[in-house]
Amino acid sequence: RSTLFPYTTLFRSHVVHGNGCYVAVGENGDGGAIYSSADGFNWTLRYSDNNAWGLTLTYSAGQFVGVGGWETAVSTNGTNWAVSFLPEPFGYFGVGGVLGNPSDMTYGNSVYVEVGSTNGVGNILTSTDGNTWTPRTTSPAPGGIIASVAYGALKFVAVGNNDGFEYTSSTGSTWTRRSIPGGNKISYANGLFVVPLNNKTNLVSVDGINWSLNATGLTN
Repeated sequence: RSTLFPYTTLFRSHVVHGNGCYVAVGENGDGGAIYSSADGFNWTLRYSDNNAWGLTLTYSAGQFVGVGGWETAVSTNGTNWAVSFLPEPFGYFGVGGVLGNPSDMTYGNSVYVEVGSTNGVGNILTSTDGNTWTPRTTSPAPGGIIASVAYGALKFVAVGNNDGFEYTSSTGSTWTRRSIPGGNKISYANGLFVVPLNNKTNLVSVDGINWSLNATGLTN
C-alpha cells in the first residue's frame, strides 16, 4: 500500500525478508531510498540518497546487500547501512566515470554476483562481502544488457535481455558466453533452472547449459 511509504518515493523495486525484518528499496528519479519493517505493514525510512537509485536487493550470508547505479549498501539488521561507491567505470566517481545500470543480483558459493549494463553493454561484478566489487569479463565478450542471474547446480547462470545470450560461471570470476533461445529472467528451484521464453513456452535446464522447451499450458 503506497500510503505506508513517504509520497516522494514513487517506485518500489525489490523487497526481501531476513533477520526478522522486511527491507524494501525504491526510487524517485535519480534518488533512492531503503525502508525496513518488522511486520510488512508499517515501514520506516532508513536511508535515502540521490546516488542510491536503481538498487537491487538480496539477503544472504546474514546480511542485506543492495547495489545501485552508483553505490552499494550493506546492513546486518536492515536499520543501519554502510554505503560505498562502486569501482569505475561502474560508479559515479572516477575520471570519465560511466553510469552503470544494475539489473539483478544473486548469492552462491560465498560470492555475490551483480549483473547489468554500462552504456548498453552487459557487465558482471562480484563481491565476497557486498562492499568491495570486482568487474568480471566474459569469453566471448558480453552482448547487451545482462538482465537476470541465478545460482544453482554449483554454478551461476545469467541471461541477457532476450538477445539469445547466456553467461555461466562456477566461481563467479570466469564467465563463458553461450547461446540460448531467448528470455530475460532466470530462476532456480527444486533442481531446475527456469527461463520464461514466451506465454506458451518455458526453457528448463538441470545444468543451466542444456535447455528443453516445456509447454506452459497457456493458450493466449
